[in-house]
Amino acid sequence: MCLSNVYEKSPDADNLLLRNIADVRFEGDALVLTDIMGITRRLEAKVKKIDLLENYIIVETEEQPA
Repeated sequence: MCLSNVYEKSPDADNLLLRNIADVRFEGDALVLTDIMGITRRLEAKVKKIDLLENYIIVETEEQPA
């Protein structure tokens, strides 16, 4: 079974958002991510990279205006 972790911007920094993601769906401008336990989280983010060999997904969240 291949599961992935989701990071914001880079897997090298301390920016882990989600662990053990089994399913990724796109709904409009959002990502719907479901983990191995069936817990679903919706992120307003863009996918920057998916590495299936290293099991990670890099996303860029949209910054909220001040």
